Amino acid sequence: MAIWTGIGQRQHHSLSSGSAGFPKDFAATGISAERGTIHVLHDELPGLLFAGTHEFHAAPATLATVKLGRRLFGRIERRQNQWWLYDVRLAAP
Repeated sequence: MAIWTGIGQRQHHSLSSGSAGFPKDFAATGISAERGTIHVLHDELPGLLFAGTHEFHAAPATLATVKLGRRLFGRIERRQNQWWLYDVRLAAP
């Protein structure tokens, strides 16, 4: 899969089965630095989540990078009963 970064370069992301988590594209709809979470809108993740807006935990560096309304590509996984969003790349504005 290829996406455009904010600096106009195309990056290719391998979706090989050897990678951890589930790859997906999202749109950021809310950020809470206090809670350490991002609300994102996404399509259905069959067998995992219905389409809609969900809250994901994220590292502080990810929270600082994500902008509301921007499309992003990242991976999600369950960690100790919480959904986490990581390995995030922003799509071009």
